[in-house]
Amino acid sequence: LRIGFFLHIPFPSSEVFRQLPVREEIMASLLHSDLIGFHDYSYLQHFGSTVMRLLGAEVNFMSASYKGRTARLGVFPVSIDTDEFIKLAKKPDVTALVKEMKRDQFLFLGVDRLDYMKGVDLKLKAFRHLLKTKPEMREKVSLLQVAVPTRQNVPVYQELARDTARLVGEINGEFSTPNWTPIRYIHASVTHQQLLALYRTADALLVSSKRDGMNLVALEYIAAQDLENPGVVLLSEFTGAISTLSHAIAINPWDIEGTAVKMVEAMQMPFEERMMRLTTMQDHLKRYNATNWATSFIDDLSKGERIERPAGPPVIKPDSQAVKWLSGRVLAANPERMTMFLDYDGTLTPICTNPEEAVLSEETRESLLELSRYPWLDLVIVSGRDSKFLTDQLEGIRCFMAAEHGAKSFDPATGKWRKRVHSSRAVWYPAALKIMSDYASRVPHSRVEKKQFAIAWHYRQSPKGFA
Repeated sequence: LRIGFFLHIPFPSSEVFRQLPVREEIMASLLHSDLIGFHDYSYLQHFGSTVMRLLGAEVNFMSASYKGRTARLGVFPVSIDTDEFIKLAKKPDVTALVKEMKRDQFLFLGVDRLDYMKGVDLKLKAFRHLLKTKPEMREKVSLLQVAVPTRQNVPVYQELARDTARLVGEINGEFSTPNWTPIRYIHASVTHQQLLALYRTADALLVSSKRDGMNLVALEYIAAQDLENPGVVLLSEFTGAISTLSHAIAINPWDIEGTAVKMVEAMQMPFEERMMRLTTMQDHLKRYNATNWATSFIDDLSKGERIERPAGPPVIKPDSQAVKWLSGRVLAANPERMTMFLDYDGTLTPICTNPEEAVLSEETRESLLELSRYPWLDLVIVSGRDSKFLTDQLEGIRCFMAAEHGAKSFDPATGKWRKRVHSSRAVWYPAALKIMSDYASRVPHSRVEKKQFAIAWHYRQSPKGFA
């Protein structure tokens, strides 16, 4: 029997968790699981820090070991049935509702349970600040807030409902005109068709959660969008979804003024940028849906041991003058014999967004040709590129070449490539390819390149922090 534990909510910092009277018992019990999963790496970090401080367990990002037992750790951000949402959002009954709902004003949409953690009050205050500081926006923008009732028999939630309704009334009373009511407030559930229609009608979704495990509303909004009028997502940085939705506009909901500024940014965003942001996130959700989430967790749970992921090599900063500078240093040293090793990407060529664009400049080619003419100098170009690419780029330059990080080598004396790997790639290649493909499916704008002896994960175009 294997035990998998997935935490759907944020895990608090160790400073908060250690206030619990039964803190050690809870953590020790969780470590009897075979796999413990979280939405986000920050939650895993908090968990690891808590386990280490309270129990003295040995912890890394992959596992936690305590009293002779090891629990594997992992990050599995939950997703939605993306294709189903896209299909349902295009149904005729939804389209008819969109036509009924559509107005000329820019529409911000909020869809939340009426829970104090959802930050509906902060959202309303940010919208009020927008109307106060940007009077020219009045009668051009509105907010539609769906607040689904929850825990209605609990006094604190009853008070929250009264306070929210009162704040809506205050804002509407302050800014309404005979032709315009700034906030439409629905304190009730809506049907699934109505929800999809609201997603497609709204020009922007505003999520202002004070703390949220994931927030699937943001994912649903993206999946349901009409590409002829792509919407914008303003997403609280305190949601788990912020680490999944790379091109959402991140907001700090506690920063009322800052949120209002981001709302204006959403209203003024050009179509091309809205389309780029939406399609990037929608493509990601198509590749990583609810089935992928469940499968990845169950597959990890069924494993006996987790494969360790080695850290990648450091990246050398590109310098277009690197070869010329080296030439000068070599000549100044006046050596009797020298071997010079040069990397290709980031040394001979700048790091490019698209690896295919990293071609030798004429200036660099001339510098290499000059170096290759010295009989006392052995020039060695080392790269992760395949042999064909290096042969094409370095044609006519007398040099040794190491392709795919040494898997193949080229000797200018023989003019031939030689294979340096003699073990079977079947031992490791399929497992490594699956691991890297799994990561690539979760990181927008990343891809896996399969080579003869190696696999490369390209993430240069990915948003900072994702890769």
